Amino acid sequence: MSTFRNLTVQDIFLSIPGKRTEWTKFLQSFGLDTPSDPEFVAGIYDDCDKLAGTASLVRSSSGYTLQGVAVATGEQAGGLTGMLVQYLQQKVREYAPETQNILVFTKPEYSVKFQSLAFGEVGTAPRAVLLESNRRELATYVGYLGKQRKPGVNGAIVMNANPFTRGHRYLVQQAAAQVDNLYVIPVLDDTPGGFPYASRLQAIRQGVADIANVTVLEGSRYAVSAATFPTYFIKEVTDRTDTHIRLDLDIFSRHIAPALNAAIRFVGSEPTDALTARYNELMRELLPQHGIEVRLTERAGVNGEVISATRVRELLRRKDFAGCLPLLPPSTMAMVLGGMAEEALRRELGLHPKPGLVTPRSCGSHTDMDFRLMSRAITALRGSFEAFALQQLEDRYSHEALVAEGLKAEEAMNVATGNINTHRGAIFALGLTVAAASQLISRGEALTPQRLSAVIRSLAAPFSATEGTHGDKARREGKLRSALDMAQEGYSDVFDYWLPYLRSLPEADAFRLQRLLLTIMSTLDDTNVYHRRGAEASEMLKQRAKEALQASGSRFERRLDDLGRLCTSMNISPGGAADMLALTLLCDSLIPSPSPV
Repeated sequence: MSTFRNLTVQDIFLSIPGKRTEWTKFLQSFGLDTPSDPEFVAGIYDDCDKLAGTASLVRSSSGYTLQGVAVATGEQAGGLTGMLVQYLQQKVREYAPETQNILVFTKPEYSVKFQSLAFGEVGTAPRAVLLESNRRELATYVGYLGKQRKPGVNGAIVMNANPFTRGHRYLVQQAAAQVDNLYVIPVLDDTPGGFPYASRLQAIRQGVADIANVTVLEGSRYAVSAATFPTYFIKEVTDRTDTHIRLDLDIFSRHIAPALNAAIRFVGSEPTDALTARYNELMRELLPQHGIEVRLTERAGVNGEVISATRVRELLRRKDFAGCLPLLPPSTMAMVLGGMAEEALRRELGLHPKPGLVTPRSCGSHTDMDFRLMSRAITALRGSFEAFALQQLEDRYSHEALVAEGLKAEEAMNVATGNINTHRGAIFALGLTVAAASQLISRGEALTPQRLSAVIRSLAAPFSATEGTHGDKARREGKLRSALDMAQEGYSDVFDYWLPYLRSLPEADAFRLQRLLLTIMSTLDDTNVYHRRGAEASEMLKQRAKEALQASGSRFERRLDDLGRLCTSMNISPGGAADMLALTLLCDSLIPSPSPV
């Protein structure tokens, strides 16, 4: 028995080696492993700086989970858990006020204590229990599932689909043929380095839209989540794995399957992933005890090799999009390419500082747009970039169809921004490039600068200049190259100059992208600048950008700031350069780097 006096709760900073060691040993004394990458760690100390209890908050993409809860035994120990919970709940209120529910992953012997603190039990396993602070959340999700339930023989699949492959589609097709109604539940939590939930959900829905008896449901924290099955997301098979699997399956058996009246759970065979194979093994052992049959489908393959999302992610990492083509439905490939266009725009918008342009901390020379407005526009444009890709991947392309999608994209932007033109130039440039890349991928061709440029030229050729636009005026009066001219040249500056320059810069250079932006500004005929201030200012800005590029270290940073002040004072916004920066970033993500000689 331990006795403590004058107890206080405080943060434990694990960056301090002595504190981390003390915390680790304290948890080990209770037979607990340390939580993986906690965001907050709380400790209770007495006036002799002796640790009396600890708890950690672990954050995933779906929310917070309390883990690593341990308190010393003693006459005061009964209130220590409550002190820790209240302290960490206050942290959540401060740093994530939108959070409505905190889950607790702890030992069964702590369940009663947490229930006395108004937590409700969600699931149990021999060595773990899961509880939640908002008792209504599980009931709400179960109620949602119940509303989706249809009469007949029902089955269920839980899938990560990271990303959704032809193998996933094959599993759904085989399962759907065996039941009246099939429910597909996507994993809610995101895997580090993988595809976000919203994209995975959309890809599943698009990929099975033609199968009439399939319903794709919303995911939740109650099926293969960072709370119920944390080792799934780090792909480790440890002595904790079985506990996590049993807990996850208990929740499925007690709550999810009854709500859907699901009598069958379908899974694909797993020849390569030991953790998933163990999950399938325990599923076949435990679910029949609850009246749920488990049916295993052999994995689909291509050229004698099973289709796996892991293999797809590796091919994408190598930018081998043609290699992915036999493994992915067109809708998933379009999701990948649309996501790359969105990411390029977000990287440009997120860059700070940028002279005259909107950043997370500045509106630059603009009074009509800011970071939040432009972020909304980018979100609204994601589907349009996917549509540009899908036309090519499904062999539905025509110039008229491409133009129609472009107009839809502009309308989506206008709805998101209240008719403010944030990205019209980017829609044209990145949309053409996504379409060109998709055309090459659909033919099984590798993406090279030469081939991508050539296809962009062919797609841009049927366009004609629109009279009365800023670009048309600059083209006629100032003899400048317009956005259309650059497209019809296949964006030669991107492939011949700007992309090689970007790749020559060290990754460690903190101002790498600003150097690229100034390089673009120093060479581009930016019709936005010409429209705002005329030919003289346009040439002056090019020269100032060239001069800034000659500086290094802190001098470059000062020159960059000076250029920003100049742009603001003259109401200059080099929007064309921003579009070309985003386009160069997109091409960098599409085209493999040349192999070293």
